[in-house]
Amino acid sequence: ILFILRNFIFITIKFIVNSSFAGVKVRASNAKEMEFYKVISVPAKCILKHSKDYFAAASGFVSYVPKLGKKNFSKGELIFAIDKDLYSSQMDLSKASLKSASLSFERDKKLYEKKVISDEAFERSKVSYYSAKSAYENTKKLYENMVIYAENDVEISAINFKLNDQISSSEYLLTTYSGDEKLIKFSIPFSYKIDDKNAEAFVVLNLERIKADALSISDVLDSKSKGFNSYLEISKENNLEHNSFVKVEIIYNKHIGIGVPEYAIIKEDGKNKIFIKSQDNIAQKLEVITGDRVNNYIEIKSDQINKNTIIVTQGFQKLSGGEKIDIIE
Repeated sequence: ILFILRNFIFITIKFIVNSSFAGVKVRASNAKEMEFYKVISVPAKCILKHSKDYFAAASGFVSYVPKLGKKNFSKGELIFAIDKDLYSSQMDLSKASLKSASLSFERDKKLYEKKVISDEAFERSKVSYYSAKSAYENTKKLYENMVIYAENDVEISAINFKLNDQISSSEYLLTTYSGDEKLIKFSIPFSYKIDDKNAEAFVVLNLERIKADALSISDVLDSKSKGFNSYLEISKENNLEHNSFVKVEIIYNKHIGIGVPEYAIIKEDGKNKIFIKSQDNIAQKLEVITGDRVNNYIEIKSDQINKNTIIVTQGFQKLSGGEKIDIIE
């Protein structure tokens, strides 16, 4: 009996001693040196780089359509027209009025320099000239959207009208284009300012991810979109269609940093904290600054953490700092 009692006391004392030196069980992993970057995703519109969309500048009736199936047009060739005779006569009249006003203005300018006519007469002549010039420019703009000629050697989209169809103002008519290079237009929100010349851009459509050849970002805030107007160029063969909507991803500010699993970060009093293992297996609580996130890792900025630092990733709920820890697999 004495022998049994003595062994029991020995085992009990050994258990108590071992327990007093046992650490808190935690899981941990090394901090990781890795590449971090920022990503922004925005909606975008795809257009053919060398293309032009035409919309009716006024209502009217179709007076010319090309032969069915004709797709290619040479520079200066008529493609489509709405009330061609009406707008051609208006164009001729406006051109003649501008020519007459220009001749009168040049004559009166010489007379004015010789002090033959008064200031008032010269001003009237100048006003008449600039009024005629403005009217001509407006008429020309209207004409070019109602009577459409090929500006270069181009192909055209399908035309869904026939002779004498009625057209509404602002109605889409057709698109002219040359080549198959794509231009992606989008706006970057004003809250972002990307000045990284090494930024990479991708167009995402369904499961397809296409890297852009070039990225251009305006440094002037657009008053209409409230963002920075931007463009991507794509020459690689793809399934993007003219006037289709896609998503653009821009990857920028690539850099090497120290990362830890996101779930190792502790939010406490509005600050980010983390537990690390000291050389003598003691849990040490540190306040850290966090940066970018990539693949469930978060960048840590701290002079006390490097790629060899052991980070407590699980079990830190049982820690307050200063405890001995045992790392389990």
